[in-house]
Amino acid sequence: MTSVRATAAEPLPSRPAELAPHARDSGPDGPPRAPRPPHRGRAAA
Repeated sequence: MTSVRATAAEPLPSRPAELAPHARDSGPDGPPRAPRPPHRGRAAA
């Protein structure tokens, strides 16, 4: 049953990982916001 629990726990952290980046980088001054380049895709077309 241990292996079953580990497998079910894998997809769970996978989701927060996407929203966690800004939280992990957050420091005493707050989360450093880096200027994101213009997204070139269907939106630009």
